[in-house]
Amino acid sequence: MDRLERAIAVLHEMDWESGKRSSDSCISPFSRFIVTLFFMIGVVSFGKYELTGLLQMVLFLLVVCVWENISIIQGIRRCRILIVLVFFVGIANPFFDRTVAVVFGNFAVTYGMISMLTLFLKGLLTVCAAYVLMIQIGMEGICAALNTLCIPKAAVTMLLLMYRYLIVFLKEFQRMSQAYRLRGRGGRGIHISAWGSFAGHLLLRSIDRANEVSDSMKLRGYDGSFRYESERIRERTSIPYSVLYVVCCSAALILLRFVPIFHLVGTLFI
Repeated sequence: MDRLERAIAVLHEMDWESGKRSSDSCISPFSRFIVTLFFMIGVVSFGKYELTGLLQMVLFLLVVCVWENISIIQGIRRCRILIVLVFFVGIANPFFDRTVAVVFGNFAVTYGMISMLTLFLKGLLTVCAAYVLMIQIGMEGICAALNTLCIPKAAVTMLLLMYRYLIVFLKEFQRMSQAYRLRGRGGRGIHISAWGSFAGHLLLRSIDRANEVSDSMKLRGYDGSFRYESERIRERTSIPYSVLYVVCCSAALILLRFVPIFHLVGTLFI
């Protein structure tokens, strides 16, 4: 199985898992979306040197993953490319901010190192929170939450169709790459001389496939709006449980954001 096949399989697995969790949960997707949004706002609100405070936010994410039975290791493996990109965001900070913060023997920790770790942890927590939300409610749940927030329907529909067409696009790319390897002279990847024509043919095939999808949607009665939640999910959703979930999680996030729990626990043992 090559990388494209693995990527397509991962997307199908995430769709299947999110659909199963959404149908079995009594908490509305909108409530989970709001809690995740509060979590991201709390993570981003920390200063560039507040590494200890960010570590407290990790506790909330770990509790959610354990409670929802979501594998953190699997999530990191699936999002490893994004995590690597996030790591390079603040990698230059130690070279520009060399003010010494703490000295451990012969090793000095600078403020640039702390800010680099803080930026990396912010990006990591944000990516992991988005992944957890995707596993909990799926793309349809996210679109339903955005629709509840009165986001323009055109933008929500475009987001949903882009996600749905991603799998189709990857399959088209896989067919073209396989045809290139079968007709080519062997080797790995696509030769640089064929990049232009390959991208052009992929664009034309994508446009044709998009037209086919649009025609099929119109034949099935598409009127510009989607029903993002099935009747089964609506029947299982409980408003009191959803409100209680938002209140409890918001209180926990406020506590972790403004109360130095690690410092208070440390003072008990000194």
